[in-house]
Amino acid sequence: MTDDLNDQQDAATPPGLVERLVAECLQDAGRFSMEVIDKACEENPADAAEIRERFRAIAAAGLLGPVSRFAFQDKAPDTADKSTDTLGPYRLLEELGRGGQAMVHLAEDTRLGRRVALKILTGLGPLSETAMRRFKREAEVASRLDHPGICAVYDAGIEQGTPYIAMQHVDGTTLAERIDTTRSEKGSTTGSTTRSEVQELVNLVEKAARALHAAHEAGIVHRDVKPGNIMVTPGGDPVLLDFGLAAGEDSGLVTLTATEDRPGTLAYMSPEQLMDRPVRLDRRTDVYSLGVTLYEGLTLRRPFRAETREAMYQAIQYETPENPRRFNPHLSRDLKAVLDTALEKDRNRRYQTALDLAEDLRRVREMEPVAARPPGAVGRTLRWARRRPVRAALVVVAILGIPLITGLGGYILANLPDIQAQRRQAILDRVEGYLEAGYDEVCHGSPARALDAFDAALRLEADCVEAVAGKALALLEMDRAQQCLEVLDGQGEPALEGIRAEALRKLGRPDEAAEAEKRVPEPATSQDFFLAGSCLMVGCEHQKETAVFRRALDCFTRAAFTAPAPRLIYQLQLAHAAGHCGDEAWCRRMARALTLNWKDSSRAKRWAKFALEQIAPGGTPAPPVPKR
Repeated sequence: MTDDLNDQQDAATPPGLVERLVAECLQDAGRFSMEVIDKACEENPADAAEIRERFRAIAAAGLLGPVSRFAFQDKAPDTADKSTDTLGPYRLLEELGRGGQAMVHLAEDTRLGRRVALKILTGLGPLSETAMRRFKREAEVASRLDHPGICAVYDAGIEQGTPYIAMQHVDGTTLAERIDTTRSEKGSTTGSTTRSEVQELVNLVEKAARALHAAHEAGIVHRDVKPGNIMVTPGGDPVLLDFGLAAGEDSGLVTLTATEDRPGTLAYMSPEQLMDRPVRLDRRTDVYSLGVTLYEGLTLRRPFRAETREAMYQAIQYETPENPRRFNPHLSRDLKAVLDTALEKDRNRRYQTALDLAEDLRRVREMEPVAARPPGAVGRTLRWARRRPVRAALVVVAILGIPLITGLGGYILANLPDIQAQRRQAILDRVEGYLEAGYDEVCHGSPARALDAFDAALRLEADCVEAVAGKALALLEMDRAQQCLEVLDGQGEPALEGIRAEALRKLGRPDEAAEAEKRVPEPATSQDFFLAGSCLMVGCEHQKETAVFRRALDCFTRAAFTAPAPRLIYQLQLAHAAGHCGDEAWCRRMARALTLNWKDSSRAKRWAKFALEQIAPGGTPAPPVPKR
């Protein structure tokens, strides 16, 4: 990944990039959230300083929609005079921290002379009138929470399009800082080294769980529980922060952010927060996140780690955390059972309330039997058999000579083909998810992120031709034609020769490119048609050649129609090509197909909208399907 960024820095910046971004901003300031600007800076590091400086000036003039001028402030030195910086009735004194969505200042309420922690939301994107009302309503609900373990919300408002939340300023250090300190002192391979430290953390999380339960009983779901949002006071008591962005338990998935924005921090999100289909989040999502927090505090590592965002999604939803006792031998079996229950992927098998979790943590401290029960021997073995079918089969073979064959052995032998098929299908589903993410980014996103997704797919399925092609196309988009050739070398797949030809042309080797093109076979399978169309799209994307887009549209149409089963990546590329051709009939057809066949996919909805916007700005709804 570091090499990717270095190569991006060496690449030539597209001409007029900054001017184009500024022009787009002035035409449609509403869509320029901080995330859009940060993404432009990330993808064009050589121009990042100029991009930020230009948008800083635009924001200062009040022309940048929802993005505040505060979002562009560098952290000021101690000697800087901040007395003139104000937001509404608050005078900013000192920056306390910042993240992708917000920055927090120590501020003074000039009306009361009271110091507060002022959270300035810089990354929410445009807030409609409805969203503003919801923001204020939920902030008012959060302000009614009254518990010593919850940071009080004093005030919330929107000043010149910039939402802010004034909260109690709590002295202390966050649990995240304490974990980082312990990790640096003891190394990342061991957890807390004494039983007293384990007891101290269990007591801390128990108190946090009781505070969380109080919020839940008031109808508030936090949705971003993590060590960084738990302040530990000098007296050792936890205080939950950031309830200003919480949601009412009956408000569903969408509150202060748009549907495609997932509130929370990925490493601490519950499996249900990552589902594509709309899911009503409830208090159990906070229980899961607090379980992740406890696991990290006890082991100094998070239960799931991955190299890419998509891989992290898959790990949280499908993988089992490593045994925490492997990293910290001072954890009791009961405490492990508590962690296992808090981290259940099925929320119906998880602790149903934060109070249930708190009570079990109390029982751990007081050495009473806990309510959580680990799966029995048979249950554990069957789970292991499903995850490791080959090893399970070997165990059964080893015991076949024993006269008495256990019921478990018989079960595994009888169901081994099904177990293997399920495992194989799970891998294929994960590969397909990475392919969808990768081709989505290649089409209209970040080639670097596409590269990460294709690499993740190849780690699972080394012979996946579509992943190899996607990786090569992403490298072409990044002007890394030589590395593209290195990826293709030794593949022995004729359908990839079209991509090789495009790379050779970019390297100024036309004769070799012509020879490669001669080796491209006539497409015969759905995969052949898909690869041919994808190569055409990369070759003509920047030239806007409608005739070539039309050829790509034909390839993707044939890929979709000859595929043995519908595949979202084929349909996405088909919508992409249809949009660039401006073919109204195909655009409407694809919008309808994506909307109906993949109702729960935000990616499908986005590309359906893209297709419609090419023929009718604003995205005219697809016509209803005629009744037969």
